Amino acid sequence: MDPFTIPTGVLACISICLQVLVGLKQLKANVDGGSIGSASIDVLASDISGLRQVLQSMEEAYQDVEDDWARRETGHAATHWRDLPQCLNDVHRVLSDFVVMLFDLNKKVKTLAPSRMESRLQSAAVRSVLVGQQVQAYRDAFQVSLEVFIL
Repeated sequence: MDPFTIPTGVLACISICLQVLVGLKQLKANVDGGSIGSASIDVLASDISGLRQVLQSMEEAYQDVEDDWARRETGHAATHWRDLPQCLNDVHRVLSDFVVMLFDLNKKVKTLAPSRMESRLQSAAVRSVLVGQQVQAYRDAFQVSLEVFIL
Protein backbone atom coordinates (compact mmCIF):
# COMPACT_ATOMS: atom_id res chain seq x y z
CA MET A 1 0.00 0.00 0.00
CA ASP A 2 1.51 3.31 -1.07
CA PRO A 3 0.99 6.40 1.10
CA PHE A 4 -1.83 7.64 -1.13
CA THR A 5 -3.69 4.39 -0.45
CA ILE A 6 -3.28 4.66 3.30
CA PRO A 7 -6.61 6.53 3.58
CA THR A 8 -8.21 3.63 1.72
CA GLY A 9 -6.72 1.18 4.21
CA VAL A 10 -7.95 3.34 7.07
CA LEU A 11 -11.47 3.34 5.60
CA ALA A 12 -11.38 -0.44 5.23
CA CYS A 13 -10.39 -0.77 8.90
CA ILE A 14 -13.16 1.62 9.97
CA SER A 15 -15.64 -0.49 8.01
CA ILE A 16 -14.50 -3.72 9.64
CA CYS A 17 -14.67 -2.05 13.08
CA LEU A 18 -18.33 -1.29 12.41
CA GLN A 19 -18.94 -4.92 11.43
CA VAL A 20 -17.33 -6.08 14.68
CA LEU A 21 -19.47 -3.66 16.71
CA VAL A 22 -22.64 -4.98 15.03
CA GLY A 23 -21.54 -8.56 15.70
CA LEU A 24 -20.80 -7.75 19.35
CA LYS A 25 -24.21 -6.12 19.73
CA GLN A 26 -25.88 -9.25 18.33
CA LEU A 27 -23.77 -11.46 20.59
CA LYS A 28 -24.72 -9.41 23.64
CA ALA A 29 -28.39 -9.86 22.74
CA ASN A 30 -27.88 -13.64 22.46
CA VAL A 31 -25.84 -14.09 25.64
CA ASP A 32 -27.25 -14.13 29.11
CA GLY A 33 -24.31 -14.57 31.47
CA GLY A 34 -22.38 -17.21 29.53
CA SER A 35 -18.62 -17.63 29.34
CA ILE A 36 -18.35 -14.25 27.67
CA GLY A 37 -20.30 -12.05 30.03
CA SER A 38 -22.04 -8.87 29.08
CA ALA A 39 -19.30 -6.83 30.78
CA SER A 40 -16.59 -8.50 28.67
CA ILE A 41 -18.53 -7.74 25.51
CA ASP A 42 -18.91 -4.11 26.59
CA VAL A 43 -15.17 -3.78 27.24
CA LEU A 44 -14.33 -5.26 23.85
CA ALA A 45 -16.88 -2.98 22.15
CA SER A 46 -15.32 -0.02 23.93
CA ASP A 47 -11.85 -1.03 22.69
CA ILE A 48 -13.14 -1.39 19.12
CA SER A 49 -14.86 2.01 19.35
CA GLY A 50 -11.61 3.57 20.59
CA LEU A 51 -9.72 2.06 17.65
CA ARG A 52 -12.40 3.36 15.29
CA GLN A 53 -12.05 6.89 16.70
CA VAL A 54 -8.29 6.86 16.19
CA LEU A 55 -8.76 5.54 12.65
CA GLN A 56 -11.24 8.33 11.91
CA SER A 57 -8.68 10.86 13.15
CA MET A 58 -6.08 9.25 10.91
CA GLU A 59 -8.46 9.46 7.96
CA GLU A 60 -8.80 13.20 8.45
CA ALA A 61 -5.08 13.78 9.02
CA TYR A 62 -3.76 11.61 6.18
CA GLN A 63 -6.28 12.51 3.49
CA ASP A 64 -4.07 15.28 2.09
CA VAL A 65 -0.81 13.34 2.08
CA GLU A 66 0.75 13.57 -1.33
CA ASP A 67 2.47 10.55 -2.81
CA ASP A 68 5.58 12.49 -3.87
CA TRP A 69 6.00 14.04 -0.43
CA ALA A 70 5.89 10.66 1.31
CA ARG A 71 8.32 9.10 -1.17
CA ARG A 72 10.86 11.92 -0.59
CA GLU A 73 10.91 11.29 3.13
CA THR A 74 13.96 9.58 4.59
CA GLY A 75 14.93 8.08 7.91
CA HIS A 76 12.22 7.63 10.53
CA ALA A 77 9.53 9.28 8.42
CA ALA A 78 10.21 6.88 5.55
CA THR A 79 10.07 3.95 7.94
CA HIS A 80 6.78 5.26 9.28
CA TRP A 81 5.21 5.40 5.80
CA ARG A 82 6.54 1.95 4.95
CA ASP A 83 5.29 0.32 8.17
CA LEU A 84 1.90 1.99 8.44
CA PRO A 85 0.26 0.05 5.59
CA GLN A 86 1.44 -3.23 7.10
CA CYS A 87 -0.12 -2.30 10.45
CA LEU A 88 -3.37 -1.40 8.69
CA ASN A 89 -3.33 -4.74 6.87
CA ASP A 90 -2.64 -6.59 10.12
CA VAL A 91 -5.47 -4.96 12.06
CA HIS A 92 -7.84 -5.52 9.15
CA ARG A 93 -6.92 -9.23 9.05
CA VAL A 94 -7.33 -9.64 12.82
CA LEU A 95 -10.72 -7.93 12.82
CA SER A 96 -11.88 -9.81 9.71
CA ASP A 97 -11.10 -13.11 11.40
CA PHE A 98 -12.93 -11.91 14.49
CA VAL A 99 -16.00 -10.98 12.42
CA VAL A 100 -16.08 -14.54 11.07
CA MET A 101 -15.89 -15.88 14.62
CA LEU A 102 -18.71 -13.55 15.72
CA PHE A 103 -20.81 -14.68 12.77
CA ASP A 104 -20.32 -18.30 13.85
CA LEU A 105 -21.17 -17.43 17.46
CA ASN A 106 -24.33 -15.61 16.44
CA LYS A 107 -25.46 -18.40 14.13
CA LYS A 108 -28.88 -19.74 15.08
CA VAL A 109 -29.18 -23.48 15.59
CA LYS A 110 -32.31 -25.42 16.38
CA THR A 111 -30.87 -28.56 17.94
CA LEU A 112 -29.39 -28.25 21.43
CA ALA A 113 -29.14 -24.47 21.02
CA PRO A 114 -28.28 -23.51 24.63
CA SER A 115 -25.58 -26.13 25.10
CA ARG A 116 -24.06 -25.49 21.66
CA MET A 117 -24.02 -21.76 22.30
CA GLU A 118 -22.32 -22.24 25.65
CA SER A 119 -19.71 -24.49 24.05
CA ARG A 120 -19.02 -21.95 21.30
CA LEU A 121 -18.81 -19.14 23.87
CA GLN A 122 -16.27 -21.03 25.95
CA SER A 123 -14.03 -21.55 22.94
CA ALA A 124 -14.40 -17.90 21.94
CA ALA A 125 -13.73 -16.41 25.38
CA VAL A 126 -9.94 -16.73 25.23
CA ARG A 127 -9.80 -15.56 21.63
CA SER A 128 -11.90 -12.51 22.52
CA VAL A 129 -9.42 -11.51 25.22
CA LEU A 130 -6.52 -11.84 22.77
CA VAL A 131 -8.34 -9.80 20.14
CA GLY A 132 -9.03 -7.14 22.77
CA GLN A 133 -5.33 -6.97 23.63
CA GLN A 134 -4.39 -6.73 19.95
CA VAL A 135 -6.95 -3.98 19.37
CA GLN A 136 -5.55 -2.00 22.29
CA ALA A 137 -2.01 -2.39 20.93
CA TYR A 138 -3.05 -1.30 17.44
CA ARG A 139 -5.00 1.63 18.82
CA ASP A 140 -1.96 2.78 20.80
CA ALA A 141 0.36 2.34 17.81
CA PHE A 142 -1.97 4.27 15.50
CA GLN A 143 -2.36 6.99 18.11
CA VAL A 144 1.42 7.42 18.32
CA SER A 145 1.63 7.41 14.53
CA LEU A 146 -0.99 10.12 14.33
CA GLU A 147 0.69 12.24 17.00
CA VAL A 148 4.09 11.96 15.28
CA PHE A 149 2.52 12.90 11.95
CA ILE A 150 0.78 15.94 13.44
CA LEU A 151 3.96 17.14 15.14
